[in-house]
Amino acid sequence: MREMLLSHTMTYLKFMKNTIILKLARNRKSIRRYKTMSFNISKVLYAIKTAIQAPSGANQQPWMFIIIDNLNVKSKIREICERGEKNSMLMLEESLRSG
Repeated sequence: MREMLLSHTMTYLKFMKNTIILKLARNRKSIRRYKTMSFNISKVLYAIKTAIQAPSGANQQPWMFIIIDNLNVKSKIREICERGEKNSMLMLEESLRSG
């Protein structure tokens, strides 16, 4: 009886955890308009330290974080990334067409 109760409790806890995660995912918002005010670097570093604790496949932890506070550098990086994304899509489309 105790094992059955424990099993039901664990199932319920997993359900609740999944429910909370789903609720967070559904209620998240993307921000496209950013403020140009300065930021608290210690909060950013804390967020990064927290993020690197997340599990990864085969514990590879393939992430890299770079903090850039220069607007010109950010703009150049954005241009390069958008160009790369566009080129990748063109290459994929060409590959799919040629079979």
